[in-house]
Amino acid sequence: MENRRIKLIGWMGVFGFILLFLFHLHILKILEDGNRKLLKTNDRYIVYQYLINSLQNLESRFDKTMILSESGNAEFYLENLDRRIDQIKEALNTIDRGGLLTVRTPLNLPESDYLTTEIFIPQKMIDRGNLNDILGSFLLLIREEKVLKALLQKRFALEKHGSLTKSARAELRHEKLVITKDLDANVRRMTENINRIYYYDQQRVAAEKKNFDQLTERYRLIEYFGFLFLITLVGLEGYFYTKNLLKTNRKLNEKLYIDTLTGLYTRHYLEEKIKPQDQSCLALIDLRNFGRIIGLFGTGFADKVLKQTALRLQAALKESGCALIHFNGDIFAVYEHEEDKNKRSIEQRIIWLKKLIENQDFIIDGIPIDLRVAVGAAQGSRCREEAFIALQEAKNSGKGFQTYLKADYRRELENILMWERRIKQAIDNRQVVPFFQAIVNKESQTVYYEALIRIAEKENGHLHYLSPGEFLHISKQTGQYPQLLKIMLEETFLQSRHLKKFSINIGAWEIKNFDFWDELENLIRKHQAQGRVTFEILEHESFQDYKEVSLFISRFKQMNVGIAIDDFGSGYSSLQRVLNLRPDFLKIDGSIIRKLTEDSTEKELVALIVGLAQAMGAKTVAEFVENEEIFKLAKQLGVDYFQGYYFAAPAPMNQIRTP
Repeated sequence: MENRRIKLIGWMGVFGFILLFLFHLHILKILEDGNRKLLKTNDRYIVYQYLINSLQNLESRFDKTMILSESGNAEFYLENLDRRIDQIKEALNTIDRGGLLTVRTPLNLPESDYLTTEIFIPQKMIDRGNLNDILGSFLLLIREEKVLKALLQKRFALEKHGSLTKSARAELRHEKLVITKDLDANVRRMTENINRIYYYDQQRVAAEKKNFDQLTERYRLIEYFGFLFLITLVGLEGYFYTKNLLKTNRKLNEKLYIDTLTGLYTRHYLEEKIKPQDQSCLALIDLRNFGRIIGLFGTGFADKVLKQTALRLQAALKESGCALIHFNGDIFAVYEHEEDKNKRSIEQRIIWLKKLIENQDFIIDGIPIDLRVAVGAAQGSRCREEAFIALQEAKNSGKGFQTYLKADYRRELENILMWERRIKQAIDNRQVVPFFQAIVNKESQTVYYEALIRIAEKENGHLHYLSPGEFLHISKQTGQYPQLLKIMLEETFLQSRHLKKFSINIGAWEIKNFDFWDELENLIRKHQAQGRVTFEILEHESFQDYKEVSLFISRFKQMNVGIAIDDFGSGYSSLQRVLNLRPDFLKIDGSIIRKLTEDSTEKELVALIVGLAQAMGAKTVAEFVENEEIFKLAKQLGVDYFQGYYFAAPAPMNQIRTP
């Protein structure tokens, strides 16, 4: 509606401006016409004055004919009179038909008798009726002048023949006086007529000028109101545009700060709320299985899950004073501005929010949904960044909730960043190397070697090696583990080409990555490792998805690859699953072997594992054999092979003695 109104006002302004511009051009034309009329009036005034002056001069010439009785002067005055009449006649003809009129005005100056002015006379300069009156008077004047000339011719004839008697002179004088009176009367009549015409013309021009001035003022007033109207339109357009802009800005702010799906605040609201030096508390709630819900039921169903989750959280936090925020995707945030919250109260809030979602069923479109969540929380001016770190730790640890302990997590974060740089350098420079540790039989003879990952570094010119306990778990957090493993496998197969047997650890990532199975198979075929290599599967990492483990073992057993269950006894796999896998070796976890000299329970556990291995036709390997006493106890319990520092420490290939 506002946009249509702004457009309408805008078009009105455009048309108004065009009309006002045309109207202004019309006013300019009127002014030009008025000025032209004033110029014509001024020219008429000069013409009228010229005619009046000419007639007055003619009248003086008629008066001088009184001396016609004096011989010798008559012809001069008559010629002069003819010339004056011809000038008036020519001027009247020019006025009648239009043209250039030369006007001579007498001056009272010693150096000059006349001021000569040339005036262009347009047609119909003087009204035709007025001009006819002037011409009529002039015709009478010419007729009287002819009569006067005839009288003078008569006198000249009488004088020539000597017939000018006293009576004839008296008769001629009487006729001359009558004619002169008639001429004077005609001149005065013509002068009066011109003055009358000039007077009425001036009156008419004055009336026209008055009307012209009134019309001009009226037009100026209309033009002023037109400009005022345009300014008003511009003001209205600016007002409505500003109003529409503010309305649009308000809507944008609503979209920016209010989530359209859930009706909760957005993360932009959170960014504005958290100020420097604030001791705020922020909890992030991540729906961990939300991706699977989208995959199974689609985005429409997932949106309903988000809406119902938002409603449940809103109802629970209604009286708490907390701001509930839909941060993005499957993450909600609870923001609370409090100065005195301690770690315990934050953890209580986290656990409460976690149970709120996980312990109640969600029924959506008749389908029950169980949500699993991870919650991380932090307090302080950097609570947003720290809450994300806590959320990530909650996911990695499996606890499902975590609070940010500032000093501990900051040190951990700095440590992770430091190790990430070191691992990247090792990958780029291929400083990942395999160490080999001997596995011996009961007679302490080497049977095969286990390849263990190391990173080679130089410090102060000396080469040293990093053990996997320092970097391996961090590489899994940073996503660098697959690159480390790829280099490790390539180097192990390359350096083990002359070994009769060797083993290498395989974890969950390798088993879950089906593409990596092809890479393993290519390495085995390339280095002809069939029958020589054994994969040690880590029980506590890999047995969460038994079907994938079973498929992995079946595929590589067909290639005559040995299978060992590493760290057996530390995980949570069932004996039935282990029996079904039919491994070649059971490697007893080192934490059990170390305690053989301390606790009889561990001895019983080792005896059970040995019996299980014998029942399935597998061999047992005792890890972490660190002294002779442990070696003897393990041998007494029936363990087949042994591995540990009592026999040999892990070492690079160039430092070991091959059997």
